[in-house]
Amino acid sequence: MPRLVLCAAALTAALLSLASCGGHEPPWKKLRTSSGQSYEVSVKTFKDGAYADQPFHLRIVSKRSPEDELKVLAAQQCKNVKVLQRPDYLYVFYEELGVNDFSTDQVVGSMPRPFLCPLQHEFCRNVLRTAEFGGEIVSAVCTSS
Repeated sequence: MPRLVLCAAALTAALLSLASCGGHEPPWKKLRTSSGQSYEVSVKTFKDGAYADQPFHLRIVSKRSPEDELKVLAAQQCKNVKVLQRPDYLYVFYEELGVNDFSTDQVVGSMPRPFLCPLQHEFCRNVLRTAEFGGEIVSAVCTSS
């Protein structure tokens, strides 16, 4: 009987430990998109007091086939990150970015190809400026003053 009580207590502790680890995952939040876009982009922001800006993940989901999903980016540090959605490319503009994982796999034809674009380069600054002045949707994912 004492072994049964001890086993039950250990099992309860293990279940509580597993529940506490997986239960605090933040939800995905959809970024604004144009109505004609064939995909949607979502961001998941994690709370971490060690950084000025919070770690985040980006994913793309096809509107035509919601089961088609591409996890684009996992970043631990960031400074001034903006996302521009175009039919063929998903631009991720940044001043600073500590990347853990980045994928350029194109799952289906309706998915854009992710493109990391550092704002230190003139090409990237020009693309972002043209998009903002042209009224395209540019989403701030990670900002810093």
